[in-house]
Amino acid sequence: MDLLAELKENKNIILSFKSHSNHKQELINILKSIDSKFNSICFITFNQTAKTLIDELEKNKLNPEKYFFIDSISEEIKSNGSVKNCLSVSSPTSLTELSIAFLKLSHQSPELTEFKTKKIDLILFDSISSLLLYNSEIKTVKFLHYFFNSIKSNNLKSIFIILEEDIQKNVVKEIELFADKVIKI
Repeated sequence: MDLLAELKENKNIILSFKSHSNHKQELINILKSIDSKFNSICFITFNQTAKTLIDELEKNKLNPEKYFFIDSISEEIKSNGSVKNCLSVSSPTSLTELSIAFLKLSHQSPELTEFKTKKIDLILFDSISSLLLYNSEIKTVKFLHYFFNSIKSNNLKSIFIILEEDIQKNVVKEIELFADKVIKI
């Protein structure tokens, strides 16, 4: 799979993993393959804290300075420590807060002074499956429909991760309709 070639052709991609077993390593492989081609990447996380992700980036010799995180888990688990280039959302169920954080970032809100000079090139959303753990199927599908449209209207590219084993097949099929391309890994 040539993810960069796919991103040239398609703005919104869903990477569909069959299981958890390869999720973490595949995510690192994805980051390694796209890191040098994008100036700034917005990483939206529902299952790892921004701090954990930064540690992983550094461990794999990727520059965390080019990432901006929207972290919906740190406050939920009461993780200590602030992270530069991060907006925290109070909970994975706070989809309005998530939308506002994304709008601030995509419209270069003045309050984001440390990240102001970098225009986001790519959104990495990890993961739809985790989002579904915290929200109903209907709420998640409605939110993702809105979110995909927001990404398109801001002329951004995106990669959404989904773990098929976690969710019902009919939900996967409905969500896959929002993407330009679905790639099964």
